[in-house]
Amino acid sequence: MSCPCFHLAASTMLLLIATQPALAWQWADSGEYDMALAVRQQPDAKARIELIGQWKQKYPASKFAVERAELELAAALSAADPAAQHQAAAGLLAVAPESFNGLYWTTLLAPAAPVQSPTALSRYESAAKRLLPATEEYFTRNATAAPEGEKQRVLAAAHRTLGWVAWKRANLGDARASLLASLELDPARADVPAWLGAMLAPDAAAERQIEAVWWLARASFLDGPGALVSTQRREVRSLLDAVYTAYHGSADGLDAIGAQTRDSLHPPANFRIESAAEAAERVWEEQMLQANPSLRPYLDLRKMLLGAVEADLPNLINTTPLPRLRGTVLGCNEAVKATEIQLGITGPSTQEVLVKLDGPLPKCPDLGASIEFDGSLFAFTREPFLISVTAARKSLSAAQAAPPPTPQPPVP
Repeated sequence: MSCPCFHLAASTMLLLIATQPALAWQWADSGEYDMALAVRQQPDAKARIELIGQWKQKYPASKFAVERAELELAAALSAADPAAQHQAAAGLLAVAPESFNGLYWTTLLAPAAPVQSPTALSRYESAAKRLLPATEEYFTRNATAAPEGEKQRVLAAAHRTLGWVAWKRANLGDARASLLASLELDPARADVPAWLGAMLAPDAAAERQIEAVWWLARASFLDGPGALVSTQRREVRSLLDAVYTAYHGSADGLDAIGAQTRDSLHPPANFRIESAAEAAERVWEEQMLQANPSLRPYLDLRKMLLGAVEADLPNLINTTPLPRLRGTVLGCNEAVKATEIQLGITGPSTQEVLVKLDGPLPKCPDLGASIEFDGSLFAFTREPFLISVTAARKSLSAAQAAPPPTPQPPVP
């Protein structure tokens, strides 16, 4: 990202070097003037960095320390030397702690800085936080000269680095908030969604897996000035393929999601990706209904309970009417005077329902017998899947025929 944020101090100094005689502008001596003149006359950026280093070594207390630091940063940027850029940005802040240039470049370069120690992270965080109000002040003073959208891009850089620092510190909530704020200001960048996706991918929660897929897809599919370079794009796409396939069970549908992310920063309302477990459940349910269409009410109840978030389960359990169910007796809590019956609903071998009766039965129904009953839902566990219901003894009746053999239900 380019930034028209260099103050005129450095360029003005070079102009004065060309127009003012030696010793005329408070140079330490003619030697300092000659060194500054040599910097001005040197066309090679790396050579200018070396000359500025000599200047700093010989005249560490120069009255032009700020201008010299800006010259060094400009040369480092021209030389495309990352190590020199980081050093020059730090040097500028050392002599001018509130320099807009120093704050901006320290912030922008922070994620790629060779040093990511706790002390360095605190320095990057401080620069990014100070850059936010400094940006408002700078662009208020230079509103007419600033290119369109430049203020938003600088603010986005500050939030980007704040997100990076929070991520490095494992403060994932703060990191996500800052990175999202950065994207709102500068949605054309692909590195920020790549970070979001990489940060969220280790979280096994379904909503985080889906969000990780969205951001990784946007990072790898996005084109334009902010797109990732080819090597980074391949790395992100490899991670995307791994996360999506592990969650969904195959790569089917991924390219369609990628096309969506290219056209929209945020996913559409109710965006979801079917998990491998959900796909297995769907296929199994289709097989169940094909073999025994009367299972529809029970399977609808099962799907509703499995798909509910934990916070909603108490209300669902208390308010959801239970359809009349038929199941295969797998056992009882007692052979005589049984008060609990274990039933398989979709098959004769896996317990899916526990029936608690309002009183004891003379004896447990025969194992393998089919019974029907009315009851009320009062508890549910996901793994192993089990619905617990209360029922009156008088609601029990022998079923007319046992259900046909059916496939075993998938593990939720």
